[in-house]
Amino acid sequence: MNIGATTTSAQETASIIAKRARCADPDSSYSHLFFSDDPVQVARAKAICALCTVRDLCLTTAIQREEAYGVWGGELVVDGEIKVDIPRRGRPRKVSRILVNVDEVTGIAI
Repeated sequence: MNIGATTTSAQETASIIAKRARCADPDSSYSHLFFSDDPVQVARAKAICALCTVRDLCLTTAIQREEAYGVWGGELVVDGEIKVDIPRRGRPRKVSRILVNVDEVTGIAI
């Protein structure tokens, strides 16, 4: 049984992400962006991820862990799957919502 190697690998991956990710912040001041229901906040989180060096690693591990919700590696992940838009309650829209691209610092549409 090789469970120890898998755990170590997962721990090493988490350590790499924690050290190199642009969102890594000991005060968790960006958490509200990465787990928001607001499309502008989600767009800001994606903009932060856009220049991150561990973006692909972050996304891969989030999908493997089947993360429930949040922006991981520049993508919106819901129940372990990449989604284009924030899921809403009720009936689906007849017209798709326009996706927003914003500046990561100001939150102003670009």
